[in-house]
Amino acid sequence: LWRHPLPPHEPAAVDLGSHRDKDFQLTAHIVTLAPNATIVAKAFPGGLWRRGTRNGQGKLLFLRDGRVCFDIGWVGVTEGTTRVNDGREHEVGVRWECRSGAFRITVDGQLDLLSQDTLGGTSTADDADTSLAIGIAVGHQVHGGRADGSMSQQMRGAIRRVSYNG
Repeated sequence: LWRHPLPPHEPAAVDLGSHRDKDFQLTAHIVTLAPNATIVAKAFPGGLWRRGTRNGQGKLLFLRDGRVCFDIGWVGVTEGTTRVNDGREHEVGVRWECRSGAFRITVDGQLDLLSQDTLGGTSTADDADTSLAIGIAVGHQVHGGRADGSMSQQMRGAIRRVSYNG
């Protein structure tokens, strides 16, 4: 697993919602049996999950009960219905569609049905103090430089490729 943020010049290029008028897609190829795990996070140092500033929030692409979710801190979450924690490789992700004003969950190249969507048409800027990280534990407390995993646990399995276009 990659536990370190991208070099300083790269995270700004990965914009997970600051521009409502620009589509983006974030995907990853994963293999896991774990029901709960971080795929990609834009979290505060050490994987801390806390309320952002009025200028932005943290973002989290993760598994909850084996289903792909995308959370914008203290705003809402969108959650798919397809379980992907079956030990087989899956391409999972989130897509922002500016025309429809909605976040969509994707599984294996297809839009997933949603079991929950409290994000609606909300697109929120990334907090400037967040960094992009892959597979790390994300939580409400950090001890020894690592989050407690109370929001999302460290990935157990493989994250083979992460792609962003936006």
